[in-house]
Amino acid sequence: MYVSTLNGEVSDARLLGELHLSAREGFQGSACWLVDLRKATIAMSTLEIQKLASDLLGCRGRSAFSDQDCMVATVVNDDVSFGMLRMLHAYLGDVVDFHVTRCYDEAVEWLNTYCIREAG
Repeated sequence: MYVSTLNGEVSDARLLGELHLSAREGFQGSACWLVDLRKATIAMSTLEIQKLASDLLGCRGRSAFSDQDCMVATVVNDDVSFGMLRMLHAYLGDVVDFHVTRCYDEAVEWLNTYCIREAG
């Protein structure tokens, strides 16, 4: 499981940059990625969320979202961030298994269920 922790304001460019960084550090498709945003604020408009989804889908084959076996769990603390990431989930469709929660332990459990299933 790859874990990213972001603090402060998180823009679409910053989140996309984190995705590219994670790919360079060894996170690949068919893997589990936990994005901890509990100390962050999602600073994106609806149009930026749409652009981020488009950019992420355009990354397929070149970064972490290289195939449909990628699992991403995000942990947030506030309602706006939760809603914005649920919107991102909707725009990504079923290309990436994407889970948004307010509970870190729930995110880890969700990813571990997948990782254990894939390893077995």
